[in-house]
Amino acid sequence: MALGFPSTGSAGLINMIQVFNGHHIFAGVLCVFATALWFVQGLGSLFFYRKVYQHYHQQGHTFDQAKAQVTSSAVRSEAVRNAAWSAASSNRV
Repeated sequence: MALGFPSTGSAGLINMIQVFNGHHIFAGVLCVFATALWFVQGLGSLFFYRKVYQHYHQQGHTFDQAKAQVTSSAVRSEAVRNAAWSAASSNRV
């Protein structure tokens, strides 16, 4: 979405350049705003991923322990059990 490939409905970097080249100033400003926010969101995601990664390593956890924690949490989750039951009992092919 941040790149804004043409004909996808996104308002990213590529579409922003095309819109400004077509002299559509208002649409270009909206594309600038959308592109900036997509990049901020991406940088925020990387920042928080890094913080979680650092936290796990400071605590001495390993990737195998993280997988085990996710698995045990999913098994205990009522929402996951309901979704699995619904998928298993549906007659869709």
